[in-house]
Amino acid sequence: LPLGVTRMSAGVSTAVGGHAKPAKTGQFEISDPRSVAEIEAMLRSRGYQAVFKDWEPIGASA
Repeated sequence: LPLGVTRMSAGVSTAVGGHAKPAKTGQFEISDPRSVAEIEAMLRSRGYQAVFKDWEPIGASA
């Protein structure tokens, strides 16, 4: 795990001109079939700690 992911986006296109026309190839794979538990175990085995956070909107009342 040489890089850490700090943000993920849904509905992105990684293909050149991806939103201009339908294409079957992208620059890289954007899906991962592993479960959350499998990802967490992989991170722990490499000395990382998985952090789970359900973010609240700015200005949310307590």
